[in-house]
Amino acid sequence: MNKWEKLNPFVLLSRLEQSLLQSILRAFSQDFIIFPFLFVTFIANVTSHS
Repeated sequence: MNKWEKLNPFVLLSRLEQSLLQSILRAFSQDFIIFPFLFVTFIANVTSHS
């Protein structure tokens, strides 16, 4: 990964989204239904404010 990729917010965002997706999948696999809803609500709030 070069310097520009480190500075690129989209690269960081895609990594954040990947970690969120992994957390959501983990939560679903553990049958904790509320956590994915919290993540979806959080993402919806962030996207609506931007």
